[in-house]
Amino acid sequence: MKKVTTVAARIPQLTVLGIAGPGDSLANPKKTFDTFRMLRERAPDVKLCLSTNGIALPDFVDEICKNSIVCVTITINMVDPVVGEKIYPWIFWDHRRITGKEAARFLHARHMEGLEILTARGVLTKINSVLIPGINDELLIEVNREVKRRGAFLHNIMPMISDPEHGTYFGLHGQRGPTARELKAGHDACKGGANLTRHCRQCRADDRPLPISNDGTYTGKAMGELLLSKGDVGYVTGIDTFLQRFYIYAVHFVERDHCVGMRAKELCTLDHRSQDVLARLGERAPWRMRVVPLHDVCNDGGYPGRGECERLVRAGALGGIANVGRVIETGRTGVPRRV
Repeated sequence: MKKVTTVAARIPQLTVLGIAGPGDSLANPKKTFDTFRMLRERAPDVKLCLSTNGIALPDFVDEICKNSIVCVTITINMVDPVVGEKIYPWIFWDHRRITGKEAARFLHARHMEGLEILTARGVLTKINSVLIPGINDELLIEVNREVKRRGAFLHNIMPMISDPEHGTYFGLHGQRGPTARELKAGHDACKGGANLTRHCRQCRADDRPLPISNDGTYTGKAMGELLLSKGDVGYVTGIDTFLQRFYIYAVHFVERDHCVGMRAKELCTLDHRSQDVLARLGERAPWRMRVVPLHDVCNDGGYPGRGECERLVRAGALGGIANVGRVIETGRTGVPRRV
């Protein structure tokens, strides 16, 4: 609620609010519907929407209707299991992993069941489909036909995000996105079917010029508490995947001592920094290579003016490489000298 009130204070014309993730909104249904209940109580004039991959949708239609959610968006990229297994190598359902055509067949059945129930209950349902060249580009007309038959009011065919910097699975494995001509052909092929939207540019509902605050996933900090400001400098300490779709980078922001999971498009490398990035960083721009010691550094006798074994630098302290030299032994055990 703090995030909503903060955004609403800056955008007074806010009339629609949706929950779309990260991940799937129905993967944690209790928190999702608790949030919707709070929103209904505190912002009754705001229209509520929900986005989902559809796998759990049939089980939560009653909750969706109970919370006055006016629109549900379902991501449907296939109706043919042969195509589906190329997009979804596996799914996890009922405590087990399902793979191949069986997984795609199960997901398709859940899509259609959820869509039919929502339509019967009078909930507006929009379908998102990602056009993937060479995989489903010529088959989205079948998706359009099936969702129209089941009552979807709008079909949004969007281009796949293919730039590796966004961290998607296909983008990092060389799958190209569609050209403008291919995207138009996909739209044109579906004329006469479900109503199409052609203006989608893959905007993110939470792309707003605000600092990064705790959304509840950062332990030890209060919800809404500031974690990072735009321009903070950090170091990648690890990398993992999220839902087999995105690479998430663990970034240690040393000056704040926060380690935050970030997607590639939320970061920019400082190895080849542009002038606009340097201008934003100002005096904090790392003109020299930044380094962090992994353990405490103590005086081995080669640092004048300080006692032997006296600690010089704590582990994790931020520094910069000022010079590079070579080390030789001087005859005194354990006391190298820089030349």
